[in-house]
Amino acid sequence: MNIAIIGNGKMGKAVAELAGERGHVIHTVVNRVENPGGRALTQERLSGADVAVEFTRPDAAVANLERLIQLGIPTVTG
Repeated sequence: MNIAIIGNGKMGKAVAELAGERGHVIHTVVNRVENPGGRALTQERLSGADVAVEFTRPDAAVANLERLIQLGIPTVTG
């Protein structure tokens, strides 16, 4: 499975590590600095991702989730 990690804090890093151990591919990692208002979540960047795992701060989560929904990317958030 190709996974997009949205949020590169403790949980994002833990998910990436466990995913790799289980044979999944980290398609992309999006961090806070590059993603104000969900701007880094583009069709081009997420093309090929099977799922997004979104672990960001509450003040960023809503914009990220709205953008991921618009792009039709199945998402798990925490």
